[in-house]
Amino acid sequence: MKTSELSRVEAEVLEEYRKQVLVPAKKSKRQFLLAPVGFVGSGKSTVLRELQKKLPFVIVSADEIRKLLKERGEGYDAAHEIMFRAGEYFARQGDSVAYDTHCGRTWKKERIERLAEEISTRVFWIQVHPPEEYIIQKLRAYPHTWLFRNVAHAIENYRGHKAGDEHLALPFICTFDPSRADVEKQIEEAAERIRSGA
Repeated sequence: MKTSELSRVEAEVLEEYRKQVLVPAKKSKRQFLLAPVGFVGSGKSTVLRELQKKLPFVIVSADEIRKLLKERGEGYDAAHEIMFRAGEYFARQGDSVAYDTHCGRTWKKERIERLAEEISTRVFWIQVHPPEEYIIQKLRAYPHTWLFRNVAHAIENYRGHKAGDEHLALPFICTFDPSRADVEKQIEEAAERIRSGA
């Protein structure tokens, strides 16, 4: 979960990660923070990558940071702290930022909203909510490399997160269902809402 200080290795991971983040050549006219809510396997990463083709923003990813930590033999405790620090760095440079993680936790919500207030920008909350069968099928087909040990571990991770969900009441500007055939239309509609300030 949250940590206040980073170890030397964790600080190195933050620095390395910041260097590999894709930063758009142009900044958005109106800066924003994009906060998706959705469980593992729901399609958050896919939705953010597709939205990034329509809008200029930086994506900071908890899973990419977990991978860097794992490569150094570190645990994942600081992954979200590193992700938020990376996001804050880019946001303070004037970039719009999307958090590739399940943002539907009270402490994450508070951290994102605090940053938005500090830099006088807007948070757009999006829900990524396909049917459970879609998530389970996706996890069964997942190429199990470093994130999950096997299919059972992936599904157990999903069910554990679902069981512990806080069900926060958030002002979603849109809800995505990546299992539907009209994903491109969903992406375009969401991009237009973000452009217009919802």
